[in-house]
Amino acid sequence: EYCSGGNLRKVLQRPENSCGLHERDVRCVLRDVTAGLRYLHSNHIIHRDLKPENIVIKEVDGKAIYKIIDLGYAKEFDQSSLCNSFVGTLQYLAPELFEKKPHTRAVDIWSLGVLAFETITGQRPFSPTASPAQWIPLVHNKKSGDIRGDIAPNGERCYWKTLPSETCLTSVFKKDIEKWLQILLETQPEQRSCHCGLTVFELLEKLLAQPTVHVFCIGAMSVVSVAFNSEELIMDSLSLALKDATDLAPADQLLLTESGVVADVNYIRDHYKRFQESGEVMLYLIDTSDEGHKEEESLWIQQLHYCTTRLSDNRTYLKSIEIRREWAVAAYTVRQSVHTFQNVPRAFRSFQAHLSSKIPALQKALSSIHVDVHKLTAMMKVVHESYTTDVEFLQDWKRSQGESSVDTASLLEQWCVVDEFFSDVYDQRKKVEYCFNKFNKLCTILEESQRTPYGQGTLLKILDDIMARMLQLYEKGKQKRDYGSVSTTCMEMCGTIQELDQEQERVMKHVSPYMRSMLGVYHELGNLHYSIKKLSYRIVSISQGLSTMQRQRQQSIWNLLRSESTCVHPVVPSPRDQTLLSAVNCSTSWSSLCQQMDEQLKESRAQRDEADTVVELVDANIAKLEKECCELLKSMATK
Repeated sequence: EYCSGGNLRKVLQRPENSCGLHERDVRCVLRDVTAGLRYLHSNHIIHRDLKPENIVIKEVDGKAIYKIIDLGYAKEFDQSSLCNSFVGTLQYLAPELFEKKPHTRAVDIWSLGVLAFETITGQRPFSPTASPAQWIPLVHNKKSGDIRGDIAPNGERCYWKTLPSETCLTSVFKKDIEKWLQILLETQPEQRSCHCGLTVFELLEKLLAQPTVHVFCIGAMSVVSVAFNSEELIMDSLSLALKDATDLAPADQLLLTESGVVADVNYIRDHYKRFQESGEVMLYLIDTSDEGHKEEESLWIQQLHYCTTRLSDNRTYLKSIEIRREWAVAAYTVRQSVHTFQNVPRAFRSFQAHLSSKIPALQKALSSIHVDVHKLTAMMKVVHESYTTDVEFLQDWKRSQGESSVDTASLLEQWCVVDEFFSDVYDQRKKVEYCFNKFNKLCTILEESQRTPYGQGTLLKILDDIMARMLQLYEKGKQKRDYGSVSTTCMEMCGTIQELDQEQERVMKHVSPYMRSMLGVYHELGNLHYSIKKLSYRIVSISQGLSTMQRQRQQSIWNLLRSESTCVHPVVPSPRDQTLLSAVNCSTSWSSLCQQMDEQLKESRAQRDEADTVVELVDANIAKLEKECCELLKSMATK
């Protein structure tokens, strides 16, 4: 079988893998290699020489498949057999082989642990630069759970139960893989193959299947990884984990997908595998608190400064192998910083898309309330004119009846509440006008943010160029031996790191004002939605109040007519009725009042027709406004 992708050693030697492979590649290597080793062990075969040189790569449908080769040292065994021959590559041999003890397939488990560690970190776990005479005692003296060790300058042996910080693993996967490595790198063979009733292969299979969500927190400029077990508790565990990582209360967390949709359980359940396999960020966290988007120095900025200090101050005191490690760490830091920073335009675009998605609903609500307030205005006009006419006729009728008529003062006092309604309607029209002006301003801010490069979600090419130059410096530096070349490489790396620092600072200074503006838009859109909802309720309430008041006034008039019909009063004609009422008695008074009511009814009908005409004009204006808003949204989308 021809495998054209080379071997794992060549992959590890690439400058972009100076501190280990990306998590997605680590997952692939571990999955494929353990599957191959599991197959060998199931067929009673010990490989005995597992190392990066014996892991080759074959491309299948654009995907790398890692395969185990070179079974030259392999040996068949059964459940009771032990091997005694000393074979394999020294740096990957299990401790029992150095002691010339009989060994089992557990030696492959140790080699797998060393290979996995090197795949993750770019170097072997126990003093990778030391001679066998130094690192063999280091291995023999380690305690249970130690997965790496080194020799300090003073000769002291140092051990750690964790991976170094310079890896491309997410926090959740890193913590899980550390526990797995603690089993594989046990010095006692019998403790190496199983844990809690599960083999190391089953443990890894379970570990790789653990659902994980990667969230980019733009405020902290970091990626937070969260594992979850129960679908019912996805959002709760996610919110709590983000709170622990960012000190951001769940109420202030806005979790968005790449398209700007608020993340929910269904989206996470349906898409997490795709993002987990690619190792890409799945969600973007926006801090919506009043102190959102505070400008704080990110962890990567601090690490860039640390690398510059190390390369500047210590270059003349470091050995060749040590300076190479410093270069590897510097190249890794630049690479990770750029990869993290490239999430900024993606988060910017996601937040902008989220805000833009709220515009159509608000536009519809504003159009609806615009119609409602104009209908209310027309209704108010009819009611107010009807009220004015009723007051005028009531006063005339009072004068025509003389002192013997009933007291109408209480009626007039009840009717005058219409003036308060008139003022209230005017206030609602002003508030609707304010909402329209506010809406237009917010749309303008969003349109301006879309004109920026970040509004299109375009990656920052200049950062990729800086990263490529840094990797080239690292690759060239590995070939140098003389002091002058080493010193020059250190200075050039420092200059490249400083350039990256300045470029990232420039981008953040440009992005920050827009982010603050969009946060303001986010809050204003929420306030506007609440104001429109409140206005809608108020308009309905006023409309109902006007109808009730009109009905009560008409009822009071008819009650007055009923009471007057039971008694007869002498008529004192008013000047207004001189042409109609002359020499009439009490019965004529009743007939005259009925005629007045009939005229008032005709006038009310005429006013209603006029109101209908006004409403038709309003509807036409609303249709025009909706068309203009749609054109504005289309122009924003194309930009």
